Amino acid sequence: MLDQQVQDQITHLNDKYEQLTTDYEELRRLVMEMRSHMGGLCAPPNWPPGLSDDQPPPPTPSLF
Repeated sequence: MLDQQVQDQITHLNDKYEQLTTDYEELRRLVMEMRSHMGGLCAPPNWPPGLSDDQPPPPTPSLF
């Protein structure tokens, strides 16, 4: 009985994970499409020119 409940929960979570992955990929595709239509104007103004989208943003300067 418990094994069946665990298996059902695992199946449910796997289904939710697959849906989350699908939704994430669709969101990512839409963001890239929007960026291409905007000419790359989505980058924060403090990023140096030519900074790749695959790179993390530059560190924020410390106030102290």
